[in-house]
Amino acid sequence: MQSTATSVDQYLAELPEPRRTLIAGVRDMVNRHIPKGYRESMCYGMIGWSIPLERYPNTYNGQPLGYVALAAQKRHNALYLMAVYADSLQERTLRGAYAERGLKLDMGKCCLRFSDKAAPPEDLLGPLIASMSVEQFIATYEAARAAPRQKPAGKAKAGSSGSAAGTAPKPARKTAAKTAAAKRKASGSAAPNRAVSTSTARRSTQSSNGASTTSAKPAASAPRKSGSSTRKATAGTTGARKTGKAAAKPRVKG
Repeated sequence: MQSTATSVDQYLAELPEPRRTLIAGVRDMVNRHIPKGYRESMCYGMIGWSIPLERYPNTYNGQPLGYVALAAQKRHNALYLMAVYADSLQERTLRGAYAERGLKLDMGKCCLRFSDKAAPPEDLLGPLIASMSVEQFIATYEAARAAPRQKPAGKAKAGSSGSAAGTAPKPARKTAAKTAAAKRKASGSAAPNRAVSTSTARRSTQSSNGASTTSAKPAASAPRKSGSSTRKATAGTTGARKTGKAAAKPRVKG
């Protein structure tokens, strides 16, 4: 919730109660512990304490170098501590102090969030705010800007000399793709051969069946011919018998 107020008093006046009283109390706490050289003003719609440009103009965005900021957001209140963001030792100190008290620390990289019910403990945050002078904060800021930025390992290019975590999976994916393509190609070329072999086998089977059927037909008709011949032979024998009887009868009568 960014305010358009141009002064700290106007910013506080726009806040509803009881949030106004809470934010005003945290502001007083910061002013009690802030080292000399930081100036209170409105910046980015929040109450801020920063190094004036006449003291240090070499900032990346041309704005005063912010050290602490205080804001009432839509669902919470926030105290921005740039010293904690810039110095990991201060972050560990703050987290350890909260843990020793048994307090729940709701914090991002530099933003300490707190509700409307209670302000952050002054005995923990006061010394932290007072721990870094203007000169120390400028030195910390310049060291952070001079440090080279490291790219995440997972975003390294395949052709670069990045970490193995970023480059190893890419050749593996290519190898897997080539293997799959080779399998598909082999499967596609084998299918026609199988089809040809199957077709040839079917034709051979049909030819074999046809040959056996053709050769079997004469064998099946042979008994019929044999039967016909037998019937003819039997008829001939019967006729001969009849003829013999007819020829013999006259002899009996004479």
